[in-house]
Amino acid sequence: MTKAAESRVIRLVRLMAEELAPFPGRLATAWRVSVLTALVAAAAMILQTPEVAVSCYLVIFVMKADSSATIVLAVTLTLLITLIIAVATVLTVLSIGSPGLRLLLMATVSFVMLFIGAASKLGSTGGVVALLVADILSLIYTAPGGEVITSGLRFAWELVALPMMMIVAFSVLLGRSTVSILRDKLLHRLVAAKNQLASPSEADSQALRDLLRQGNEDALSKLKLVRSFHLVSNKQASQIADDVLASYQLLLAASALTPEDKHEDLLALSSHVGDVVEAIGVGRRPPAPPILSPTASAAAATARQALSVLASEEHGAYLPGSTSPFFARDALSNPEYVRFALKTTAAAMTCYILYAGINWAGIHTAMITCYVVSLRTTGETIHKLGLRILGCLIGAAMGLFSIIFVIPHMHSIGHLMLLICAGTFIAAWISNGSERSSYAGIQVGLAFFLSVLQGFAPGIDLELARDRTVGILLGNTVMYLVATRIWPVGTESALRSNLSKALKGLASLASISVPARQRAVTYAADVGQSAGAMARSFELFLLEPAHLRPSASAERNIRLISEDAEGLNREIYLSRSDFPGLAERLNELADGAGRARGMTTVSTRADGAEMAPTSGDQSGNSIEARVRRIEGVIGAANL
Repeated sequence: MTKAAESRVIRLVRLMAEELAPFPGRLATAWRVSVLTALVAAAAMILQTPEVAVSCYLVIFVMKADSSATIVLAVTLTLLITLIIAVATVLTVLSIGSPGLRLLLMATVSFVMLFIGAASKLGSTGGVVALLVADILSLIYTAPGGEVITSGLRFAWELVALPMMMIVAFSVLLGRSTVSILRDKLLHRLVAAKNQLASPSEADSQALRDLLRQGNEDALSKLKLVRSFHLVSNKQASQIADDVLASYQLLLAASALTPEDKHEDLLALSSHVGDVVEAIGVGRRPPAPPILSPTASAAAATARQALSVLASEEHGAYLPGSTSPFFARDALSNPEYVRFALKTTAAAMTCYILYAGINWAGIHTAMITCYVVSLRTTGETIHKLGLRILGCLIGAAMGLFSIIFVIPHMHSIGHLMLLICAGTFIAAWISNGSERSSYAGIQVGLAFFLSVLQGFAPGIDLELARDRTVGILLGNTVMYLVATRIWPVGTESALRSNLSKALKGLASLASISVPARQRAVTYAADVGQSAGAMARSFELFLLEPAHLRPSASAERNIRLISEDAEGLNREIYLSRSDFPGLAERLNELADGAGRARGMTTVSTRADGAEMAPTSGDQSGNSIEARVRRIEGVIGAANL
């Protein structure tokens, strides 16, 4: 093995170890999912509801770390399937005797829902609706019309409603509190800030950067659930909201503090954050922050202000973030939304026509796969295809092992529940990892359930497991060909879109006056989240065909300006100066980033104009240098 190949293997092993490593809350979620899945399997077999494997799969798909989000999703899915079945009933009656009309209705509903999902905040839910309607209508192919109408649609509701009702009950009784999850997130941020303020290693700095790139969207969504379910008093909810924003403010400040700052200030802040972690850990009110030296830096002063909010010494009075409409502003003008809906629908209908034409209903998972893995960019789609194939193979191997060596020795439903619990635990552990690998865990569970749960007893039919695996592989193949050959969308397109969003956020941040800028944490968090999306895009470049990837020089320059955008976020937020004209320049760059192709050349600003801060803030020079670099790259790309 060459050194290069050996190095790649080492990196792969290290990455796998990181993805499978335990973290706070992972074990708690995994055991809850595995226990509930075993209970759902037992209940479905006792009540003889159809497609037990699908009911178990829905548990992994719906069950989240916090109980409030799980309950909302379960209730929403139950209402959604009720509405879908009502619509599907009408469509079934219309197309019961006409295969051509049925195919047309499937394709029409699929296109409309995929388009709405892509062009609005509905997102992946649009694809779920399209999948469910298409799958229900496809039942007509395998069963007589009367049976489908009187029994099939009712069974479709039951296989969803049973696990959803059990999920709600389980979450109420044994689910993790959303408040405790927010507290754990707060402690995680505080520990990262403490490590950065002490003597940070490269790993510490990267961990803090990753937290900044997560933004506040997830935490604020959980806060909405806390308020909706009245889990705490209004006063406590307001303090939690302040804590979320103050902790992000502390992370921003900590990322800007360097050894050049006064040693006694860094030492005092680091020690105090440790005291705050200890106090919150035991449920006590955090102590008041220390007094800093008169010459403390702006970053140190900002860190102290955040700690004052955490100690309830002052109310954060943070500014609300910007809002966006339900539909994207370019929903009717951007052809990518239409192309995405057409491509996914074409792939799904191709699979349907193929397995219906050769009369091989066992591979109907091919059509499902097309809806499940299809994403806006080719890199994202290929990444999900790879995770689905890997998860499918692992789950099928687990199922095959169980059928040959375990199931023949099982004598009761209790034995089956233990088998389901063990297999689900592996799947749930993987699915509760990062975005890099979590989808593979869901597929491990699906393939495992499809293999060992056949009808109302443990599965022993290897042919059925084979057919469903073949269907998944076929759907992956068709979707890969469509994604890479028909209107392929490179990951660079998504990266430019997120860069444009980040620059617009920076423009909004720069337009806020100095006294109010400290309270604009939400704006900075939104920019940080866009930076995180850009960082994930870089990981997808290598998965794309060569003709879609940017050149090496273009990739270097895109990385350069994305890092500059991330640096601008910190520097503008912490600056105590106004920068005339900066917001206008950043808005122009945001518009240019959306049009840019092949960002290959770095140049300096042609007019050589200097932009000086209105006061003696040394960050102005760094801000100007970063803006010029971005102008050079985007300007050259638009020539």
